[in-house]
Amino acid sequence: MAYFGNRNVLTVFKGKAKKPYYHYIVGGDWSDRQRQWDKIKKRHLEDLKAKEIEKKKIEKLRKSWKNPYKYGDLLYTSWGYEQTNVNFYQVVEVNAKSLVLREVSCFTDNSEWNSGYKTPIKDRFIRQKFIARIVFSRSRGVDGNLIHSVVNKKIAACSDFYFWDGKPVPYSAYY
Repeated sequence: MAYFGNRNVLTVFKGKAKKPYYHYIVGGDWSDRQRQWDKIKKRHLEDLKAKEIEKKKIEKLRKSWKNPYKYGDLLYTSWGYEQTNVNFYQVVEVNAKSLVLREVSCFTDNSEWNSGYKTPIKDRFIRQKFIARIVFSRSRGVDGNLIHSVVNKKIAACSDFYFWDGKPVPYSAYY
């Protein structure tokens, strides 16, 4: 805690962090400051307890999480700037927290000028297999379940992998 003029400044660091966890500035006479500090401490301790409880709940959900993907599932990436590139991948191996994928060929319907729809052709592989990790978000979805993404930044640096729902995926190609 530091004192600047007629105000007290409280800067709190967590663990070995170099950036402050939070700052509080309080002014007024000493009795006002003491009352404000007490409210701040109480609120902060309640927030810490709530965060710790939520962290334990999320950790419990992560441990009980079952990989929803299975062999043969099709995923896709949709990415690009000024155009939409679409690539399809098939799950060839399932692990607890990762998938082994291979890119598959697709049928391209050029129904419009420089755009159309793509549909994957299952089991027609065009690339070698690679590993994609399953990464969890720090938050939960509206249903209370963990939000997760399938990622491989070497293969799809600009996009996550999305589960293919069986409908053609739109693409565009202006170049």
